[in-house]
Amino acid sequence: MRSRWIFTEQELLNPKQCRQSDLFLVTDSNLPEVGVFVFRDGKVTNKYGDGTRGVTKDHADIADSQETYHTIDRKDIADNWRDVRTTANGRFLKFALNTRNWPRDPFGRKRNDDESS
Repeated sequence: MRSRWIFTEQELLNPKQCRQSDLFLVTDSNLPEVGVFVFRDGKVTNKYGDGTRGVTKDHADIADSQETYHTIDRKDIADNWRDVRTTANGRFLKFALNTRNWPRDPFGRKRNDDESS
């Protein structure tokens, strides 16, 4: 499967340990201080950084618009988006090549077919 994932600088050195289900934290001045959890592929979860469920639509939209994530411990920044190939269960296989014809929005996520040109 092909996907678009975000990595920290350190993870780029050893991506085999990465999974689609890895969580990152999005913070922004318009979000609660605890932030919002997102998956490696940019999909926003329904959990705030403190584990509380019930992320509002407004907070989800803000989190979805962010280009940079933090590791859960807030020690590292993830801001390296890469096209990857994965197993069916979301494990990293390899970095994808020749992605120039794969439509993207400015944040590196897939576009709907009706948005691509």
